[in-house]
Amino acid sequence: MRLFSRVFIFILACLSFTSQAITFSLSERDVNQMVRLAFPQSQAYQGLSWTFSEPELQLGELRNLTISLTLSATQEGRELKARGTFSGELAYQPGTKQLQIAQPMLVDYRIEQNQLAPGESWVSLLEDWKGQPLPMILLVDFNHINLGLLGNQLPKRIDIQKQKLIIEI
Repeated sequence: MRLFSRVFIFILACLSFTSQAITFSLSERDVNQMVRLAFPQSQAYQGLSWTFSEPELQLGELRNLTISLTLSATQEGRELKARGTFSGELAYQPGTKQLQIAQPMLVDYRIEQNQLAPGESWVSLLEDWKGQPLPMILLVDFNHINLGLLGNQLPKRIDIQKQKLIIEI
């Protein structure tokens, strides 16, 4: 909660007023602090339950970004753990009030722990994921952020400009 308070105070300090809109800019470091609040995440995909944790986001140009995550899958007491890098496009969904990476693609991965028998399909599953669109990755859920100081206004626009996240309320 302290981390969120610091990020929120920083956001308020960065406010710049434009015609009837409040726009603020977040650095990559600040965005990473906000994104960490949404992790760990679990998703079922291709018959396995995967946990994504330890996000490190890098803002690119336009709406492009990359995120490195620790991927863990456990089945019958055996675990596969890898560090993967995904690329994707920033997407704000006003209906669900969520900031997401739409159709992330696995670019690269490194196995960190493998308790599987040789030939088990989990490792080949990661290889199959490379270059394929995967389910979205949640970055920020505005349903769980108190925006009371801003009149509980939700973002109208979220973009990436000059490697900063621009949020317009």
